[in-house]
Amino acid sequence: MTNIVASITLEALNIGDALPYFQRALNHALTKHPPPYSYNNFASNYRQLAKKPAWFAGLLMSDADLEGYSAKQLWAYSDSLADPDFAHEMRRHARDEGRHARMFGGLLFTLFPHLAAEENREKLQAMAPKLVDSKAPERKTTRAVPIEESLNSAILINLHEIKALILEQLLTPTLAAYAEASDRRSVTQIAQRLIQDEVEHIRYTAEYIEKAANSGYQEYIMEAVSDFQRTLNQVTLGDLEQSQSLVLEGL
Repeated sequence: MTNIVASITLEALNIGDALPYFQRALNHALTKHPPPYSYNNFASNYRQLAKKPAWFAGLLMSDADLEGYSAKQLWAYSDSLADPDFAHEMRRHARDEGRHARMFGGLLFTLFPHLAAEENREKLQAMAPKLVDSKAPERKTTRAVPIEESLNSAILINLHEIKALILEQLLTPTLAAYAEASDRRSVTQIAQRLIQDEVEHIRYTAEYIEKAANSGYQEYIMEAVSDFQRTLNQVTLGDLEQSQSLVLEGL
């Protein structure tokens, strides 16, 4: 039996029978430790909270901050990867995250234009780094991390991006509901682009995981994916409790 989150993820990837070990490890982990966002009550709670403008605006601001932080972390960490292809994909991912921070800021000001004060604009601008290839970190292979560490990173990123995919699928109709009729098409297109990017982030990390599995790390991956998913579930439940009081002043 395939877990619903695994099914959504694999359908979005559209990989058929490719990456077989990744598929088995993912479904095993999600079946053994079903994430909170695989249950109907999670979506129901999200929709109830999203009806509150102050909460939803706070969520968009929080998302912008998180994306910007992730961009900086991924960009810096890519320097320590021995695999040049994985490092290249991680830098591309970092640039996407910086762009996402700006996209969430744009969504915030489109849906809540009265929040577009200079103070908030400056705050969001500081959250969103602009990363370009010319600033790619120099390769320093002498400090490259062990394969186990880079594999752990790939697994963690992959699971977080799967969670982001599910949350952004919930986000899309909420954005459309808040948007003025004249903005609805562009807002929906932004949401769809966010989802497309998350799918590509899942894809490149899944390919790295599969590559490691083919190099003898199958048992390690099976255990690590399961362990990390269990931890992510605990973090998610804590985030849910904190999000109850997520409010952006001015609404």
